[in-house]
Amino acid sequence: MSDLWSYLAIGLFVLVFVVIIVLFIQNWSLRKAISNHPQQIDQKAREQYQAWCDNEIASIRTQQYDLAHQEISIKAEEWKSNYTGIIRRDAIQSSKSVLYGNATQHSVPFMPDFPYNPSDVRFIGSPIDLIIFDGLQEGDLRSIVFAEVKTGKRVRLNEHQEVVRDAVLARDIEWKVIWVKRDAGEVSEEAQVEKMET
Repeated sequence: MSDLWSYLAIGLFVLVFVVIIVLFIQNWSLRKAISNHPQQIDQKAREQYQAWCDNEIASIRTQQYDLAHQEISIKAEEWKSNYTGIIRRDAIQSSKSVLYGNATQHSVPFMPDFPYNPSDVRFIGSPIDLIIFDGLQEGDLRSIVFAEVKTGKRVRLNEHQEVVRDAVLARDIEWKVIWVKRDAGEVSEEAQVEKMET
């Protein structure tokens, strides 16, 4: 039995000796590689560090994006629940205003204080609401009035209405007769085109 323990002790001693020699050789090889190529090792370490930093930054950005997206979704739902009723009420009010305005445009010639004969009024709707041929039904045309009907608070003219207003005020108005030939479907203008004097 003592021989067995002796063999085991010798074997263990040899194994420890071999491990020490292997570690010494690896350490010596590593030191030699570091002393021969310090820049390459330094560059490799920097590249690994930069790759680790890039991965960490990307991970943090993804987490922040996910958190921001969740927070925005929650805020959007809160806003939606808080303001849906208000938006619906505003839409209904706007719709009522539009309907009231449209009805008023057609009925304004029949209102008691309207200064023109309703028979002289023609509704065109766009770009302006009315053209009034003042006195036409009486056989005494005094003027042609371009009119836009607005209701409620002071409402500005839209771009097209402003252009029409400016053309009327500048007296940039013409009279034309447009002839259509029945059989050929051709259109031509009458030669007499008169421009108003300013």
